[in-house]
Amino acid sequence: MTGNLDSKIVNSARLQNKAMPEFAFNEIKERISSLNNLRIGILGITYRPGVKEVAFSGSLDLLKLFKKEK
Repeated sequence: MTGNLDSKIVNSARLQNKAMPEFAFNEIKERISSLNNLRIGILGITYRPGVKEVAFSGSLDLLKLFKKEK
């Protein structure tokens, strides 16, 4: 039973993490009237110190959303 609960928690966390870039993008757009002519820096591409792999970083998805908005 514990294993099943653990996997549900992990899956729920993954879904939540996957949704964060779009959530952050929408929050930023809502607070800033226009993204035109803005320079935006995205810090924290890796998700924890010492990690060199960025393939699964939500920050890259956030970057794509900003580029698409241009």
